[in-house]
Amino acid sequence: MSDDFRLDIKRNASDFPAFIEGKRVGVNERGEPFIVVGDRQWVLAPNEVPLEAPKVPEQFQLFPPPPRQVTLLGRLTLLLGSGIPGLMLLGGIFVSFGMTVICLVVGPGAIDTYAVWRENGKARITKIEESDFSVNDARVYAYSFSGQDTNGNEVSGVSYQFRDKFSEGQTVPLQKTWFFGRKWKLEGANFTKSGGFAGYFFGSLIFIFPIVGVNVVFFGVVLPGLKCGSLLVYGEMALASFVRQESTGTSVNDRHVQKLVFQFATPDGEQHEASLRTLDPDKFLSNNRRNIVFYNPDTPQKNMVWDSVSSMMKFDEFQQRFTGFTINILIFPVFFAIFCFQVVWLFHNVTTGNMFF
Repeated sequence: MSDDFRLDIKRNASDFPAFIEGKRVGVNERGEPFIVVGDRQWVLAPNEVPLEAPKVPEQFQLFPPPPRQVTLLGRLTLLLGSGIPGLMLLGGIFVSFGMTVICLVVGPGAIDTYAVWRENGKARITKIEESDFSVNDARVYAYSFSGQDTNGNEVSGVSYQFRDKFSEGQTVPLQKTWFFGRKWKLEGANFTKSGGFAGYFFGSLIFIFPIVGVNVVFFGVVLPGLKCGSLLVYGEMALASFVRQESTGTSVNDRHVQKLVFQFATPDGEQHEASLRTLDPDKFLSNNRRNIVFYNPDTPQKNMVWDSVSSMMKFDEFQQRFTGFTINILIFPVFFAIFCFQVVWLFHNVTTGNMFF
């Protein structure tokens, strides 16, 4: 692999300066002028002279060759902070909101909606009371009952239905199911307050929210983070120039996400593009400034613009290692803990038919 890199710089003078940005300038064995950056030669086109010196990032000379050392905190920073800012919070809110509604509505009603009930005995209505639940302003009532199954065993419990469904003292057939344990209810009534009102269709609609939230976090944050972590450790480095800005057609908090495209060359002279997505493109653009790109030497299309993560990362040149921090390291455990609690909450509601609260 050659150590020569092509550097495309505008020129208009007749002589060649001895130094560019403090980097040594010379002529190689082929008569091509070059500048030395780090331990590699960046070849300039012959018979042309720079109009102005390119601003080479200082880190380009400081960063060690692969494999590079990245602390655990640095790896978490890349994993959770490499996506578009705000996606972690947005995805977490979607998951938390959706799971809360599922726990409140679908969870308790799962027994009535999905369980198989069969007639098994008769019971007498012993008491009728208003519950604290209503559907479309119609109050749901609690019907206490006691009776016997077909084997003569005593059975008692509470079923739920609208007003005037049953009368006190009325004898009603009993139904039994083995949905997470034996459960009883009156025929024509519900085992839970929400009952069949949390049906398949309504439940499917609510499940869209956590599904969308998980996909936003996984594809928008975690996958880019895995790629960035691998490239920082094992990727080769190159200098890239800004090429163009594109609109992605998406927005976060009413701010449009922009795609910034940069071009870099590999040692074999092939040109490739690297890009980053941002809500604030001006932060990454400056006149006559080159950007560091980490790329997979086997597949240069897999690359990362250093500026996309540099605000979160720090490099210790003495210990030659990277570390970092992002607020997502604190946000993710909070939403993950909420999600775990909601899973337990949902399981409790489904298996018992009763709410935690």
